[in-house]
Amino acid sequence: MNALYDAILPPIGYWVLYSTLLYISLSIYSYVTATDIWGIPGLGIAFTLIAAMYMAATFIGLIAFLFLLLPGIVFIIYIVQSKNYSELNVAIKFFHGIAIAGLVGLVSLSIYTHQTRTYADFILDWENTYQAKRQIRLLNEQGATRLEELRIVILHGNERTVAIASDGLAEHGVPSIDVPILIDAYERLQINSAASSELQNVEANLSKLSSLRLPEESSPETWRELWATAQIGENRDESTVYYEVD
Repeated sequence: MNALYDAILPPIGYWVLYSTLLYISLSIYSYVTATDIWGIPGLGIAFTLIAAMYMAATFIGLIAFLFLLLPGIVFIIYIVQSKNYSELNVAIKFFHGIAIAGLVGLVSLSIYTHQTRTYADFILDWENTYQAKRQIRLLNEQGATRLEELRIVILHGNERTVAIASDGLAEHGVPSIDVPILIDAYERLQINSAASSELQNVEANLSKLSSLRLPEESSPETWRELWATAQIGENRDESTVYYEVD
């Protein structure tokens, strides 16, 4: 669920931090100056609400903390529309300026993240979530134009991520470049004792991309040896070489 929020409002962790700090700051200001601020019931109750948001976050995700942002937004709008802005004390003007600067900075960061974050970045940040798996499948569909991202995901992803992303690499990959990458990934999955279904999927995709037919659960060393031999044969006659090992 948090992955979905981060896809919409990235980076969601920074929004949570800003919302919490702004709410705490408003609560302290309200308490110290005895000023009534909408949505700030008092210092003690404010910290109780923050604790409640932590509990709510276990059910609805980090978006719970964004409710803490509402008093801050109301406060910012109220000060902006104030007819007596020039008469406000320096402290409240400074606090207001900091709040606006933080909000503008976060909005700018969200826009920048949307423009620059790749599928691979999101997938590796949110592995094993529904949103990340969906992004992998989109990446697989666009693999011909996003091969470099597929390679990054396979090089740095966990077992489940690699298993899904290997489908795209088998379909769109360049054998001379991507077979060694898949062999390394296959070896990593074996070392990490990945689930048999994940190993079988990567092995099947490795066979598809390399045109080699090896027995199930062959060692990475065997794959490397036969792939090197196949490459030598292909360089000699410029034709695809098929090896089938019983």
